[in-house]
Amino acid sequence: MYPELFVINWGNFIWIVKSYSFFYFLAITLTVVGTFLLARKRGFEKNKLIIFLFGVSMVGFVGARMLHFLTNWNAYVSGEYGLFSLNMEGFAIFGGIAGALFAGWLISRKLKLDFWKLGDTSVVFLGVGIAMARIGCFLNGCCFGKKTTLPWGVRFPDLSQAHQYQLSHGIGNFFATSAVHPTQAYEALAALIGSVMAIYFIKKKYPAGVAILSFILWLSFFRLVNMQLRVMPSTFDAPDFFYPLFYLSSVLICIIIFYKKSRYWNCAII
Repeated sequence: MYPELFVINWGNFIWIVKSYSFFYFLAITLTVVGTFLLARKRGFEKNKLIIFLFGVSMVGFVGARMLHFLTNWNAYVSGEYGLFSLNMEGFAIFGGIAGALFAGWLISRKLKLDFWKLGDTSVVFLGVGIAMARIGCFLNGCCFGKKTTLPWGVRFPDLSQAHQYQLSHGIGNFFATSAVHPTQAYEALAALIGSVMAIYFIKKKYPAGVAILSFILWLSFFRLVNMQLRVMPSTFDAPDFFYPLFYLSSVLICIIIFYKKSRYWNCAII
């Protein structure tokens, strides 16, 4: 576990670069730049793309912060997190995805862009971006899983977040952290699988929309399962049913859109 990745020391200027922030920034940069380059290759106009990606990024940022605020509001009231902070912390990935989708739909209509084709293009890199973000979580020691005896269980250092949680819940002992599910790695792998699926659908020239709908459907279902293995953060204030309902709703919405769009597609999806 490396919560602090490296330190930049330049005279009187000292900047501690945290793993969580660094990998989240890297994830956003890769997703935006990668989407731009691939979208240009797929025939989208440069100026419209810049406007589209800027708007989607800004609203996605707000969406990720707002969902985190709604599910951890006491931490904001206490000052642990800042609602208007520019720090790369205090985000909920699916809030960002929801915000980006809404903004992308509106902006694409305004600019007369193919929303579904752009969405397919973006999820190729979104999956890789999510995987990078989860690397940051793993190095930071957050978003850890429940105790496990499986051979790939990981042990975080003494007095890490996982260890403190176990001590407060009577799990393990003071001198050693019990092995836990590497839920961050599980999600990183799932996100990469989503990207591979998107590449496959694009290369096989499936109808626009198949890649992004499949990605969201897959990731929503995976998260529904993975959260059963994960320990929710101590700041989490929402009811226990909130995220299961959220992910089930995402799955249902994708299935409905799939069904409606399939009437206009001239090929079999499965």
